[in-house]
Amino acid sequence: MRIPAAAVLVMLAAAPGFAMQKSDAQRDKDRQVALDHYQKGRDAMTGERLEDAVAEFKAATSIDPLFSLAYFREGQAHMALKEYAQAEQAFVACRQSYENLAGLQLTNTEEAERRRDEEIQELENEIQQIASGQAKTSASANLSQQLQQRVSELRRNRRKGGNEAAAIPAELNVSLGSAYFRQGKMDLAEKEWRTAAGTNPKLGEAHNNLAALYLITQKLDEAEKEVDLAEKAGFHVNPRLKDDIKTARKSSSAK
Repeated sequence: MRIPAAAVLVMLAAAPGFAMQKSDAQRDKDRQVALDHYQKGRDAMTGERLEDAVAEFKAATSIDPLFSLAYFREGQAHMALKEYAQAEQAFVACRQSYENLAGLQLTNTEEAERRRDEEIQELENEIQQIASGQAKTSASANLSQQLQQRVSELRRNRRKGGNEAAAIPAELNVSLGSAYFRQGKMDLAEKEWRTAAGTNPKLGEAHNNLAALYLITQKLDEAEKEVDLAEKAGFHVNPRLKDDIKTARKSSSAK
């Protein structure tokens, strides 16, 4: 994604709380405080203190409005709290922050590289937590795989010299699609999940979610196709979803 330099300056200047005039020392201090809030939020998520997690992630982004992972984790916390409209807002803010970071790559390569390295470090910390059992989730294997894929993408970008910003993570599209789906915004959910599958065809969760959506909308051919793609990607599709698609197919044929 290429963004004109003039547009970059406008976006960064408009980012809430982004002070261009701050000294390097002050920016480093603010970044560390934001990281501290993020890590507290991550710990709160692990301890299922979801309201505390939301507060910590919001504190992180109020200090550092380009802290993409903090927006993303806030969205996840809202999803767990079934606060889907708030989750949508957090995920949209996350996408905007990634777009702003793409612009930063053109105007301040050193800062963009530092932020990429910090994202790699935070993602690797989470992968280690999952491996050690500290971060417990019902989909640990899938989550660890997704995190590793993101780390690999960021490292590939670094090896290329960092001339291009890494693409917006497909996992963000999946999460935003889920927030839309929970609010009954089916067209928007389908668009996000399709984008995710196009960005990363190996992301089985995107195909699985599309299969569920197509079952609801009675697009059964598409549903069966997406189940196959999800399983080829190594995603464990719930047998009930496959059974429901077969039942819907029989019911449709009987009419």
